[in-house]
Amino acid sequence: MVAEDKFKNCKSGYLDKYCEKCKTDFYINQNDSLCYSNKENDIFYKCIETDLNGEYCIKCEEDYFLGYKDNKCSKIKGCEISENENKCIECTEYYCLDLKTGNCIYNYEIDSEEKKFYYRCNRTNEEGTSCEVCLDGYELINGICVDNEYCIEKDENGNCLKCQNNGERTFCLNNVFGCIEIYIDNCVECNDLLDFDSCTKCADGYKLNDYSLCVEAEIN
Repeated sequence: MVAEDKFKNCKSGYLDKYCEKCKTDFYINQNDSLCYSNKENDIFYKCIETDLNGEYCIKCEEDYFLGYKDNKCSKIKGCEISENENKCIECTEYYCLDLKTGNCIYNYEIDSEEKKFYYRCNRTNEEGTSCEVCLDGYELINGICVDNEYCIEKDENGNCLKCQNNGERTFCLNNVFGCIEIYIDNCVECNDLLDFDSCTKCADGYKLNDYSLCVEAEIN
């Protein structure tokens, strides 16, 4: 083999010893610093760079995301293990696996009433219409993941009535998700689906001001 043949897929100079970058549709194997096709090999599909031993991918092409459990590239952000580039079978803890579509849905800030079942969900049902498995520490109630860890008072049916609010950490009672940590002192209830920073009720002796903060109420 002519020496230059080994470097035909390099994008830039190679000094007769190694590639610096690869052409489109090729990845650089850091073990031998040569470029190989990332279209034919399933393990390195859409990969552009391997680890130092050339055993797994560490960087994907633009618009592709690396799964840190299977080290494969897919089009799905938040995917840990993919069946193929368009279907995920395991997501990171910050994403919920929608079994119907194979997509990973961000499960921390929910901006839609119709998508509230994704909140703190690990995996949906087969139809993708409700949560089936919650993240650790959350309780599945009617297809929704509820946090009762910081609940300090419940009714006879187990529904939370009051959350921890001790001056160190404040948890507001959300009518859907249970006790949600909020960064507004003396807030006891909140109903905002987007970021849970909108207080709707303050502790006794406090009132909401125009900025949705709890301030001391005036004593007449």
